[in-house]
Amino acid sequence: MRTFAKFYTSGNSVQSKAGPKPTGLNSGIYTRVQAVRDFCMFYNIFWQKGVTGIMSQKVLGHGKYSDIRLTDDELQRAVFY
Repeated sequence: MRTFAKFYTSGNSVQSKAGPKPTGLNSGIYTRVQAVRDFCMFYNIFWQKGVTGIMSQKVLGHGKYSDIRLTDDELQRAVFY
C-alpha cells in the first residue's frame, strides 16, 4: 500500500477516461481508496468500526438534498407534470 501511495502521489498512475464526468468531489481518490479497502478485505485485513472520513467508504453525495421538502401544492404539480 505504501508503494501504491507513492506511485499515485508522484503522478505516475494512468487513469481511464471512461465513466462519469467529474463532479467536483474527489472521486479519483475515492475509487483508489475503495481499491485499497477491497485489497485489504481480500487478505482479511479489516478497518475498525466507526472509522470516518474517506476510508469509511460512505456514498458520495448521499442524502445531499435530504433537507428539501415539497409543499402539497408543489407535490401535486410534480405529479401532474
